[in-house]
Amino acid sequence: MLNNTISIHICTKDNPASLAMLLHDIETLIAPPKRIFVYDDSVEIRDRQRNQAALQAMTCQVVYIDELRRQAISKQLTKSSTAARAYAKYAFKPFGKPVWDHAGIRAFAHLVAYATSAPGERILFLDDDISLMGDETYPVHTEGFTAVLEQPLAQHHLRGASYLGRADVYLVEHLWHAQDTNPKTDHLLSVPSYCGPERASELAGNITIGGGFLLLHREDLWQAPLAHCFNEDCIFISALLAQGYRTELTSYQPLHRPSVILPGIEKAAIEQNGFIVLQAASEALEQLGTADLTLTANYSLTLCAKYADRSIRLWRQLFALPIIYGTINANKNRLFHKSRVVQQAQQSLRSYFGAWHDWQATLDDPATSQAILNCLVASEAAPNSTADAQHSNNDIV
Repeated sequence: MLNNTISIHICTKDNPASLAMLLHDIETLIAPPKRIFVYDDSVEIRDRQRNQAALQAMTCQVVYIDELRRQAISKQLTKSSTAARAYAKYAFKPFGKPVWDHAGIRAFAHLVAYATSAPGERILFLDDDISLMGDETYPVHTEGFTAVLEQPLAQHHLRGASYLGRADVYLVEHLWHAQDTNPKTDHLLSVPSYCGPERASELAGNITIGGGFLLLHREDLWQAPLAHCFNEDCIFISALLAQGYRTELTSYQPLHRPSVILPGIEKAAIEQNGFIVLQAASEALEQLGTADLTLTANYSLTLCAKYADRSIRLWRQLFALPIIYGTINANKNRLFHKSRVVQQAQQSLRSYFGAWHDWQATLDDPATSQAILNCLVASEAAPNSTADAQHSNNDIV
């Protein structure tokens, strides 16, 4: 068992079974951490209730954050400073909406993680579809996880892992894989889980770890905000690499639980935008660093056309095949409209670099941490809280 010098932050959305298994893994492998935070973006009330029930069974201290708590915290933040208001408007999202916006919940988790942790504290971010112990198909060597937490984490180092089971790839790569394995399918509404090591060279980047399993120090969160777009975690890591950070890819490989991918035009467009933003931001940050963010931001804008061409080329090659991919085909020209695609990526980049100062100013303000702590304590004490059945050992102290 390990010591309690770590806080764990888990983002979840309508996945109560996987969350319960992940919490069981945490309970089994880790001595009670300082705190486990669960950010519940679930749409279905039954899923939220199941998540709360799973947390009540934990023996360590837990903090459950749903939309009511997010609203309370955001309301207090908007009162604290102009920077906090500006960053909250840019980065946060209402929990429990059916549309994709993982960046909004993850940005909120980063803020709460910084505000509620002590200097030097280690923070572990996990997605709800990660299994620390694996299953019969993909057994995980759990002693490797012990080593991940026991080994000291040097300053300016980020520790992550690659995954067993399902690679973290783009929708267009899933679709290519489906074409390879289902050559006679003429109408495909869902795509089996991708389990191969192949990557489309046009989309492969140089970021070897991601936010689904990420260990870092509290101080690292201050260095850069999360972009409010797809690939927000990799953009954050790119920003830290530009400041001299190093990534550690551990030999431990957790299981990325299989899931069914539902292809749709909105998902395709969101990922296309996130790909362009990530590649443009990464190249600009690598070349120019963060000393002059205006210069870096302007350079990143000039790179969007190059990466838009790369994405469009791969989608065109895919659509040249005689297969119908759900709702994407009827709207595929949206993915080929280069000027619009470039314009959207450039707007995402302007917003991201523009939020940098507001993020750091928000964290520098002592009122930020106090407002978040006050809200969490107040919501625990409220008789009508969505977490009104929490056990006393789960209370914020």
